[in-house]
Amino acid sequence: MEQDPCFKELLSYIIILDHLVNNKASAISPEAKLVGPETVDENVFVEDDERILDYEKDENNEYQGDESSNTEDPLSKVGVKLCKLVPLETKIKVVQLAKQHPKWHLRTLQAKGSRKLKSKDNIRRWERDILKGGTIFDKYAAIDSWTYDRFVESRKQNIQVTTHDLHEWALKAARQYQSSEFTFKASPSWVKRFKKKHKIRQQKSTEYLEQNIKK
Repeated sequence: MEQDPCFKELLSYIIILDHLVNNKASAISPEAKLVGPETVDENVFVEDDERILDYEKDENNEYQGDESSNTEDPLSKVGVKLCKLVPLETKIKVVQLAKQHPKWHLRTLQAKGSRKLKSKDNIRRWERDILKGGTIFDKYAAIDSWTYDRFVESRKQNIQVTTHDLHEWALKAARQYQSSEFTFKASPSWVKRFKKKHKIRQQKSTEYLEQNIKK
C-alpha cells in the first residue's frame, strides 16, 4: 500500500529533527578545542575569562529565569521551567504514533506516547511545530542541551573550559536555527543563566606561563 505523501514528508522531518535534538556530542572537534583563552604577546601569560572550576548536575532539570531584561531569551521573561514544556522529541513521538495508528483513541495515544497529550487537537498543533523546526522554546532547549553536552564531554576529558567556550558552543548549536524569525546571540545574560541552571562555578584568574629563553 502506497504511503500518504504528507506522511512521508513528515517522517523525513521527524528523522532530521530527532537527530538534531538527540544527537550527543561524542567528541570535541578540533575547532572547539581551539576556542578558549587567548595568548597575549609572546605567550608570557594567558588570561582566562571566568575559568570553569566545577559543576553539579541539575537533577530536576529546572530553569529559573532571572529579573534582568533580555529580549533574546523568552524563557528569562516568564521564568519558565523546561520540565513543564513539551519536548520536541515527545511531540515527534506522539505525532508519529498518531500517523501510524489513526484509529487509536486519545487514552491509547497518551499511554503509548505521552501523558502531556491533553487532546487530539494537540497533535495538529505539534505537527505544525515539527514542520517549522520546533517552537522558539524547542530551539532554546536544543541549544542549551547541545552546549551542556559539549561542556560535560570536555570535563570528562579534563579539558579546561572557559566562559568563551560556552559562548562559542552555543553559537555553533544555534547556527542551524538562525533565520529572520529567530536570532540567537549567546549574550552575557544567557551565559550567566546557563551557568546558574547547570550549577557551574567559575573564577577569574591569570595563569603565568614559563618562557623558554634560548641563551
